Amino acid sequence: MKKGKIIILSVLLLALVALTSTLIAAWLTDTKTTPPTEFTVGDVKFQWVSPTWATGPIVPGQDLIPDSGTPDTNRLYLTNTSTVKTQLRVKVTAIVTLSGQSTGTDAIDLLYNFSLMDGWTFNQSENTWYYNSVINPQTSVDVINTLVLDGTKVGNTYSQATLKVSFLFEAKQAEYVTWEQLGQIDFETGLAAQG
Repeated sequence: MKKGKIIILSVLLLALVALTSTLIAAWLTDTKTTPPTEFTVGDVKFQWVSPTWATGPIVPGQDLIPDSGTPDTNRLYLTNTSTVKTQLRVKVTAIVTLSGQSTGTDAIDLLYNFSLMDGWTFNQSENTWYYNSVINPQTSVDVINTLVLDGTKVGNTYSQATLKVSFLFEAKQAEYVTWEQLGQIDFETGLAAQG
């Protein structure tokens, strides 16, 4: 009979050990599944509103952005149609072509007192204008509303010349990245330009 009790006790002890280790394993592990979460990636976009430019041959002293009487057509501005706060910068260049040959130099100094509107700061070392504030979605930013040839610098030697003024804008999200982190932007794809 003692042998039977020992066997029964052993079986009970093994069952107790098995039950205890199952309970301990249950205490030490747990699994929870969270519901799916969706994230929407922000979008950086601007709508360019170009003024009504002067037509025909131009002369020194003439405003190349004539006052048409309609506020939206006598200024160049951008509207932030992004879903995120953004920052903006622009490089402005002017090239003169004489007799079909480009002068090869930036002719921005041929424009009388050239500057952008209030809120822009010129960084001379980068030859770039930076907008001073963060631009919220659906906010417009004025760029320029006057562009005049300087008569003291443009004489008859520029007769029949072509003047091409270019505004190259770059925009980025305002938070979490700097211009340096982004590097050069390819305006067609929005990705860093391949070098």
